[in-house]
Amino acid sequence: MRPGDIEVSGEKLFVTDRASGNIKIYSLKDGTLDSTFGRKGAGPGEFISPNYVEIADGKICVQDMGQLKYIIHDENFNEITRFFFLMGGEPFIIDDNRIINYEYFRHEDGKEFKGAIIDFSGGKAKIIKELRPYPYSKDDSWNRVVSMKGFIDIQGDKKSIYLVDENKVEIYKYNREGEFQKKFGENPGYFRAAQKTSDYETYRKWGRAPEGIAAGRRWMRNFSWITGLSALKNGLSLAIKTFESNEKKWELYLRFYDFEGNLLEEGIKLKEVGTPLAEDERFIIDSNNKDCVFILECNEDIDPPQYTFYVYKINL
Repeated sequence: MRPGDIEVSGEKLFVTDRASGNIKIYSLKDGTLDSTFGRKGAGPGEFISPNYVEIADGKICVQDMGQLKYIIHDENFNEITRFFFLMGGEPFIIDDNRIINYEYFRHEDGKEFKGAIIDFSGGKAKIIKELRPYPYSKDDSWNRVVSMKGFIDIQGDKKSIYLVDENKVEIYKYNREGEFQKKFGENPGYFRAAQKTSDYETYRKWGRAPEGIAAGRRWMRNFSWITGLSALKNGLSLAIKTFESNEKKWELYLRFYDFEGNLLEEGIKLKEVGTPLAEDERFIIDSNNKDCVFILECNEDIDPPQYTFYVYKINL
């Protein structure tokens, strides 16, 4: 009813449903619904608004925006622990007994960061490493808006962590301990960087009011946005969406780098993806961390909404 995230694990596809408060589990073989876990609520086995989900190291972790908690289960959905954490609904990964997220947060001393390593092994979760200092002043609303959302993934052998904001092709590489290694990438020719427009000013003024929502959608259609980052076996896959005004549809490109930042492919346009007249289309991206990229295309401009699932085989 309202997908928040997809996660591929083995031969199963997990989809969080924010509206229903559950997780739907599908077979990758034939797309059938195998089972559903969870229901609306705040107790064990319940979610209010499950958003991102990650499965690794024998754990299933659900980010419940309705409770502002990470809820961690074993592979059979038996709850292991849960803890409160102020969240903006940003992606995260699991690494053993750590959650590595790309959230914005602020220290008591006023310093701001994007991304943190959270250790939950001792019964009480605690931040053990901040990742990127957040460089924008409190009155710099423009950069704070366009740089707030981002994506994160970890190399299959867990040597490196990669981060990217949604507003430009600029990838940050860290080692497993959260120490910065390097930055790489640049916007391709088909990438239209975000700029201030009258629609942006209306969006900032009205926020979630109908006038603000409409202006925000118009503003976003003028530019390109990163919409997914995946660490495959032999490199990184970066998903970029841009609105094609002539065809009136969102187009999606995949761009590839090796793990050291060398460009392998400028950008392959996925001609199968994108629905004409779907002005607010969403693309939810995941990979098997090996050789496949998975895309859930969400067209919620029609009634009933249409959700289409794609699998792309990647040869790097």
